[in-house]
Amino acid sequence: MGELTAGSYYINMASAAAVAERGHEWQRAARLWEQAEAVARHALNRDWSSTRMQFCLRQWRYTDAAQKMSGVRG
Repeated sequence: MGELTAGSYYINMASAAAVAERGHEWQRAARLWEQAEAVARHALNRDWSSTRMQFCLRQWRYTDAAQKMSGVRG
């Protein structure tokens, strides 16, 4: 099996981040999007990864705040 190229590493990271998002694993998804951004070769992919990372961070903070307000910790 060959080595991963930057392009295939980006696709793997972005795909894993999307799966984490669908599972509402916001913190994990944000970390994966950050990694994808770091290896993206194209500006459009870097911008997309950054935007998704910011979205995930907002969702994570919102979810955490909502849990604290309701008295539920998970």
